[in-house]
Parts: sequence; structure tokens; C-alpha cells
Amino acid sequence: MSNMVLIKVVALVMSYNKSNPKEFFEALRENNLNNNRNNSNGNDEMNLDEGLREIMRAIIQKAIEELNLLTKYMNYFHKKYLAYKNYVLMCKIYRWILERRALVEKMIEFEKKRIRSTSFFQNSFQLLEEEKEENLVGPI
Repeated sequence: MSNMVLIKVVALVMSYNKSNPKEFFEALRENNLNNNRNNSNGNDEMNLDEGLREIMRAIIQKAIEELNLLTKYMNYFHKKYLAYKNYVLMCKIYRWILERRALVEKMIEFEKKRIRSTSFFQNSFQLLEEEKEENLVGPI
């Protein structure tokens, strides 16, 4: 098969939709029939086999390149996903820290407000009465 025919076949391969291989092989068969009519050499079958091998090599090489590119993009997006997942986890932890800090501050405020040195020696009934009075009067 001459280089010109091979170039035509490769151009034919690249022009057809990859999702429909039947269409490609039908066009290839039609192209081969046209070439066989034009060429009457005895080596046509051998040239055809070599041409098909070249075409298949080109198709496989293109598929390998696309697979390598896809792998590269998958690695990139996987790293982005892991970074996002880590960010979400850190946001949750930060929110828990803020909630805990608020509870600790609330507890400290409560302890400052309620503890008196004399309250340890009074019974609970007196403490309840004092608390009711404070609530009626308001904070001192």
C-alpha cells in the first residue's frame, strides 16, 4: 500500500465517530475495494495487512495517549477531592471547638455568678429562697 493510500485511510479513521466502529470498518472496506480496483498487483493483500497494522497502531497509540491524559486528570481531581474532604473535616472540628469554647465560657460565667463563700454552709432551702429573691429583684 502506498503512503498516499495509507494517509487517506488514516484520515478516514480520524474523521469517523469513535462511538460507531461499524461505520469505520464499512468505510475502510469500501476504501479497500476502491483501491483494489485501481491496483492490480499481487502484493495487494500483503500491503493491505501492513496498512491495517499501521492503522491499528495509530488507533492504539491514540487510545494510550487518551488513557494517559485521563489518568492525569483523574489524579488531579482525586487530589482536589481529598483536599476538599480534609477542608470539610477541619470545618467540623473548628465548629466543635467553638461550641466547646462557648460552653466552657458559659460554665465559667455560671460559676462566677453562683458561688459565694457562705453558700457552702447554708442548707439548700435557704439557697432556693435567696435565688427566688435575686430573680425578683434582679442582679446586684
